[in-house]
Amino acid sequence: MDCKDIYKYLFIYANGTISDENRKKVEEHIAGCRACADIVTALKKLIPTMTFGLEDEMTHFLIDFPELNISYCGMRCEMPDYEQLNKRLEELNGVIPENERWFVSGFGKKSQLLARFDNEGNEINTVSYAERMERGRRLQDMLSQYDAAMRSENRVMVDSLKNAINADFKNFGYAYLDKPEEAIPNVPLTFYTFHFMVTVGGYLLLFLLLALFFVYRPNILNKAKWAKWWHILAIITIPLTYLCSASGWIVAEVGRQPWTIQDLMPNKVAISDLNAGYVQATFWIFAVLFTALLIADIGIICKQISKKSQTDLDTVND
Repeated sequence: MDCKDIYKYLFIYANGTISDENRKKVEEHIAGCRACADIVTALKKLIPTMTFGLEDEMTHFLIDFPELNISYCGMRCEMPDYEQLNKRLEELNGVIPENERWFVSGFGKKSQLLARFDNEGNEINTVSYAERMERGRRLQDMLSQYDAAMRSENRVMVDSLKNAINADFKNFGYAYLDKPEEAIPNVPLTFYTFHFMVTVGGYLLLFLLLALFFVYRPNILNKAKWAKWWHILAIITIPLTYLCSASGWIVAEVGRQPWTIQDLMPNKVAISDLNAGYVQATFWIFAVLFTALLIADIGIICKQISKKSQTDLDTVND
């Protein structure tokens, strides 16, 4: 059997409801067809997201070939794209080309997108932030109902709500957002600080290699007319290390906004029960400690510069 003959069995195979006879046919086919095997892998991840614990919400699924503008659908919904795909497969003698791009998408009974996967079975999030916020708020309501059902020992309601909660729990944190724009970090700041960090980091690595070379070949630097400019460059490089480090932290901390835990806990609700006094005490301890280290560091640097300068003067006087 080729791809166009096996497609009608892929969903029920992935769902575990296929007959033994047809199961053997599918397994024989996917053993030698990577494309169909990948579709089965994606379907196994897609099916749980389509149910939400309610059978009537599992309406249909699509296997979509965006570049060909055709799709294959299964379950209860008949769509013209199914025939378009079969026609395309007939032109290809029933074989999907290895470079063919496809996705698996699951839709609910109102045709809202439930989930989408690529050919490696990885979910592609195509749900808008506004929709995720709405799902998060519905999830909070379901959690309240779940708590009430647990207290009343209503096992039927508990099991039904548990499936629905698990299917949509990934959107829990969006309920705390006031508007969709809050879900997007400061992209320009993150973008430019990242590129600054990478550029300066590359420069620092190159500078380090040159500095090591001059350590083992001091005569080159001592005799060079541009030695003065090398020392000036070294001084300029000192603050660049701190700017590079700070840029890395900006990328990490600004880029993750607004989340403390991705999709589950935004910063605005990540409240600690630590007393303000503890935070203030820790801050001042570190402030005093690092200030003392800074003073010691500057003192050592000045001492070494003075010592070197005196040595150079003595050498000139001699």
